[in-house]
Amino acid sequence: MNIASSSDPKTGVRVWPAHVRALEASGLSRREYCRRQHLSYHALTYWVRKLRQTSGSALPPALVEVPTCSTLLLRRSCPP
Repeated sequence: MNIASSSDPKTGVRVWPAHVRALEASGLSRREYCRRQHLSYHALTYWVRKLRQTSGSALPPALVEVPTCSTLLLRRSCPP
């Protein structure tokens, strides 16, 4: 049975994380990985996003330095 067409959600939860890890380790594009593994590109993209959301592996938001009055005083541009 082709996992790309499997309608059993439990099969996906067991099988797709392994494909996502293998994709990352392969260095291939998603399209090329899917072609070589005979997988649905859209299904793999779904699982990449789903697993990224649940694992929290998404990049954290960038931090931005906000000047305070004390740092502005050093530059002599802080209002009195």
